[in-house]
Amino acid sequence: MISSYEIHNFGQIEHIEFEDLANINLIIGKNACGKTFLLKILYSAIRSIEDYRRGKDPRNINEVISEKLYWTFQVNRLSDLVSKGRELLSLSFTDKFENKFSYKFGSSTEKIIQKVTNTFPRREANSLFLPAKEILSLFHVVKKSRDIDRMFGFDDTYLDLVRAIEIDPMKGKNHENFSLSRKKLEKMLNGKIVFEKDEWIYKQGNSRFPIHTTSEGIKKIAIFDRLLCTKFRQPCRQSYRQLRSVKLK
Repeated sequence: MISSYEIHNFGQIEHIEFEDLANINLIIGKNACGKTFLLKILYSAIRSIEDYRRGKDPRNINEVISEKLYWTFQVNRLSDLVSKGRELLSLSFTDKFENKFSYKFGSSTEKIIQKVTNTFPRREANSLFLPAKEILSLFHVVKKSRDIDRMFGFDDTYLDLVRAIEIDPMKGKNHENFSLSRKKLEKMLNGKIVFEKDEWIYKQGNSRFPIHTTSEGIKKIAIFDRLLCTKFRQPCRQSYRQLRSVKLK
């Protein structure tokens, strides 16, 4: 979706820009240089574009991106995201059709960003961020923490993924590529993960194992199988042959 982006004074990232992004991009850098932080910045913006004007949601784009940043980075005030000693934070990115999304705010901004530009059309896509921690064993903890208690701890990358995998699998014919991928995943996992009676189970033939006794690797890979069988995903219309790397210092 993104063909170029530029970010100034966003937390630990003082300035970064990149053009001609490929369909798959690798972000390379040493520990604590901001790789995950950058991905969350871009994710929060893309997800805001997708959530804007969805269904009966009455929020304007300023409210959508402000709330997304608040729950993704879990700061008391949005101004806490501005790099120390700097007055203005800004982000902008475009796609290959020259649609643009941008925002900027300063050290006095608390809850709502006033300067937001969005020329993207309404999007049906549902982007997801796969966090480092596996999510299946934390499923109920994340839901209670965020949906009931409304507390910090698990950011929106976790909540969005939890909401995606709890959707019931689609019935009927699946997309051919998805069906083939699911068969390969089941063979790789030597079983599959299912959601039954409000709990996750690893099924291996006629054997069933609680999710907490299942290996970390299986739980992480099983996420892909779950997403492929729900209505949350959609077939990709782009070629993924291009690959580019971005290095952070």
